[in-house]
Amino acid sequence: VFCLPSLYEGTPNVICEAMASGIPILCSDVCDNPHIVDDGRNAFLFDPFSEKSIAKAIIKFYNLSILKKIEMGRHSRFLAEKNLSKEKFLNSYLLLLQNWLWILNLSSLIKIKEISHSISITIKELKVKD
Repeated sequence: VFCLPSLYEGTPNVICEAMASGIPILCSDVCDNPHIVDDGRNAFLFDPFSEKSIAKAIIKFYNLSILKKIEMGRHSRFLAEKNLSKEKFLNSYLLLLQNWLWILNLSSLIKIKEISHSISITIKELKVKD
């Protein structure tokens, strides 16, 4: 089990790495943590300002059967593969950039780049034919 009782986190790499390793997670219910883990399926979230909440999460995990702990670890790995892959990151990043370009009304720049790319391909094809 991996435990991260932080008071503040952005997107904690260490949780992502633990999930990719197939480890169940106990972590603070702060910032991006609840968006990364699946509370009750691969993790237990707790209030980092409450010793009772932290203790409750630890005891809850401790009392699980070994099969349930293994299942939580497998779900961590599943979520990591689904949500934290390079492809997912790149596609999300590209979508973000496309949205910003649309918002900034820069779609014409994209068209210019596509035309430029097409022209460079055509030039390469002409050179090959020579």
